[in-house]
Amino acid sequence: MSKKAKKTKKGKRRWSLDEMRLLLKYRTDGLNNSEIGKKFGRSEKSVKLKIDSLNKDSIVAPKPKIVKLKVDATPASEALFPTEADAKPFFAGRKISKRYIVLAAATVALIAAIILERLI
Repeated sequence: MSKKAKKTKKGKRRWSLDEMRLLLKYRTDGLNNSEIGKKFGRSEKSVKLKIDSLNKDSIVAPKPKIVKLKVDATPASEALFPTEADAKPFFAGRKISKRYIVLAAATVALIAAIILERLI
């Protein structure tokens, strides 16, 4: 630390701004209170009290939690991943497919007529 923290009348060291910035950084990096205390040469309780006081001022973000995801074949997870049974065919039946073919043929005929008209 570049600046030494001043001592109070009781002999306790005050937290400098640099120490508080590093405390926030270490906290977001996931270090626990005892690891942070060792880095600053302070007790675990001192670190906890400082974090609690900063929490009251809404300065400290909560410590990140590690979440383990469990994937199994339950109805909830089956709803997330579609199966072959969920697939819908593009053409629902012969009537619809015939309509698409007639529509496509009519479109091609129209385009051919426009091209021939411009050539003549």
